[in-house]
Amino acid sequence: MPSLEAAINDAVSAISFEQIRSEWEKIASKIPSLSLEGALFDHPPSDELEILIQSTVGSFINKHEKIILRDLLFGKKVLRFSRFLKRFSASTKPLRVITTNYDRLVEIGANLANLSVDNGFSREIVGSMKSRSQKYDHMKGVKLEAGKRITYLFEDRILVAKPHGSLDWYSVNGNQFRTTIEIDQTPLIITPGTKKYRAGYDQPFDRQRELANQWIDSAQKLMFIGYGFNDDHLETHIRQRASAGVPILSLARSITPKAEDLANQTEAMTVLYLAEKDGGEGTQWKMGSDLVFLPGKCWWDLGSFVTEVLEP
Repeated sequence: MPSLEAAINDAVSAISFEQIRSEWEKIASKIPSLSLEGALFDHPPSDELEILIQSTVGSFINKHEKIILRDLLFGKKVLRFSRFLKRFSASTKPLRVITTNYDRLVEIGANLANLSVDNGFSREIVGSMKSRSQKYDHMKGVKLEAGKRITYLFEDRILVAKPHGSLDWYSVNGNQFRTTIEIDQTPLIITPGTKKYRAGYDQPFDRQRELANQWIDSAQKLMFIGYGFNDDHLETHIRQRASAGVPILSLARSITPKAEDLANQTEAMTVLYLAEKDGGEGTQWKMGSDLVFLPGKCWWDLGSFVTEVLEP
């Protein structure tokens, strides 16, 4: 994340507190070898620096999210995730999506695929988090069948859990809420570092974490897109499902050590990732300890996976 690192560096340089600047310099010096997240784990930021990082990360992602949304609306871009969602029926059994990203691209992608989004909050413009899922949320009508049997009709929708927070979540006076209108307040997001695990047990992250874990525990199949398997909150539950033989598919540009370790422990997990062989790029297909190289294929990319695997 070179651009994000530069944005944090600019924000720190603009303040007059020498102690925070000195603290950030120590962290920044370790980024080339450890990455931003690794450096923050190695040198946990002070509360003051963490607040600055949260604000900067929120502003940075929000800025780029607006650019992407504009390009989508003007037809300059198409979200691969939208095309992926169109391959599923999501009315009687809505897809459950867990994202550790702060942006709203999952939600935007669903809406562009003509799907509603249940994000766990009440109301549209300003709403508080619901204590539990409401049985009749997104119901669009009822159908009376023969024998006076009633069938409830629901909108096509996805359910979304965001255990690391979202750009449109805020906390004011101890109250957590979501609003689609940006306000001058640091969003509720968990930034990288050793405090990420602890923060996961604070509101509203605790509810989102519990929901995500429930979905993983009850899933009959699991699919991961661009996920590194580096989240301690979810890792235990994912490994339990893998040990139980639940089919797992992972698409990613590269395979992380944790993803490779998990794949080596179960034949139920398939990983597709970018690889190179004999001077040419392709997709490495890993299932357990077995490896198959697919020259010229980009199946690790969601767009290519949809058009070449799901749609033919």
